[in-house]
Amino acid sequence: MEPLPEPVLLAALSVALFVMAPFLGMLAMGVRGRLSARMQGRAGPPVLQPWHDFKKLLGMSGTASNSLPGAMAFSFFIFNVLAVVVLVNLGDLLVTFILLGLAQLFISLAGFSGSSPYRHAGADRNLLRFLSVEPLLVMTAIGVMMVNGTYFIRDMALNSSIIIHFPVAAAVVVFAIVVWMRKGPFDPSGAHQQMILGPLIELSGKDLALVELGHWFELFGLLGLFGLFFNTVPIIGPVTGMIPAVVIDIIIKGILAFAALLVVIWIDNATTRDHRDRLPGFGFYVMLPILFVNIVFITVKFN
Repeated sequence: MEPLPEPVLLAALSVALFVMAPFLGMLAMGVRGRLSARMQGRAGPPVLQPWHDFKKLLGMSGTASNSLPGAMAFSFFIFNVLAVVVLVNLGDLLVTFILLGLAQLFISLAGFSGSSPYRHAGADRNLLRFLSVEPLLVMTAIGVMMVNGTYFIRDMALNSSIIIHFPVAAAVVVFAIVVWMRKGPFDPSGAHQQMILGPLIELSGKDLALVELGHWFELFGLLGLFGLFFNTVPIIGPVTGMIPAVVIDIIIKGILAFAALLVVIWIDNATTRDHRDRLPGFGFYVMLPILFVNIVFITVKFN
């Protein structure tokens, strides 16, 4: 039997990654909860606790009096799934960032669709997170295009110099993970749980399970985007062949993504919760200038 051609094998690998995405995202959520508890001197929940919570939610009936939040929750899930589809199929990086941002917008819309003050406050915070992160991600995609000549992830995978010329990109993705996972220091010191869950406070049952599933895809996507900036295929491909090089590269990206998750957990536990107004200030007065300087450097070097 002749071996399968490389495009077929790569397509099968993309399908396998998509199927594994929610499970890997769920495990990352479980590891985050477990390690955070250990850093605080507690035993913490089991790593599979998100899965147990998800199964319980599936068995509950919804109690929302308004169907609109459920529709927004479904949209949040769909846009995160689409972002992962584009990612694992090595599609457009800019489209991936935009889809992740749209998912966050639908969470805010879910909060604004009700009358609860906690829902509105939480929706305001979620919108603030979106406005503080999404422009940085769009500029990151522009910087990658300037280094790589294209927005397509498949071309990024063949460029091992992206992290050398554009190291700020990886820092921006870590910042996005901290903000969109609702970790410290960018959370309010008071009414913490109510403020974070504000947009979703009236969701229950299958609608809330759908949101949790969306978060698993979202976390997988963000950690996968972090790994994109560390590419070894051009280095080891000539030695091992394309398919083995891709598999080894995915393993290396997974290790680096786990390291990024550890950094996020450490930041959450090592910093005190700050006022929400500091978030856009840090994004636009710290991250944005550093990103701009790096893009200027890229412009000078590649033009």
